[in-house]
Amino acid sequence: MEQGRRATDRKAVGLLVKLKHSDVGSFAEEFATNLSPGGMFIRTRTPQPVGTLVKFEVQIAGGVRVLRGTAVVRWVRDGTSAEGPPGMGLQFQELDPLTQVLIDRMLQINKAAAAAAAVAAAPPAAAAPQAPAPAPGLSGGTWINRSFSFD
Repeated sequence: MEQGRRATDRKAVGLLVKLKHSDVGSFAEEFATNLSPGGMFIRTRTPQPVGTLVKFEVQIAGGVRVLRGTAVVRWVRDGTSAEGPPGMGLQFQELDPLTQVLIDRMLQINKAAAAAAAVAAAPPAAAAPQAPAPAPGLSGGTWINRSFSFD
């Protein structure tokens, strides 16, 4: 999927995601590298086929679950693609309410950080032109114009 066709913002993440699909009895651990309101990209050399329904969960230290839901594989990228690393794009199907709140917060923080970075990177406003500084050794006092004649 091309970046230019995306309709929503993405947040770069580094989340260890546990995935479970009907062909595998246990969870497989893979990394999500970006997140959007509608899904996430899972970096893997063994993506599931398009259309595969997967259950996912993300836990933080101590095994505390912070994200959980179901998603469907919408697209895959193999290891030979010049567009990016191998993996699969998951589209969320069902999210528990706490997961939805957390994803929304993560994306809002990303938008706020991007806006702050844009302001910080913007060139300073053009200042009003200033009179040139006096030549070194000369004060900024009044100049007197005098004519001299020699006979």
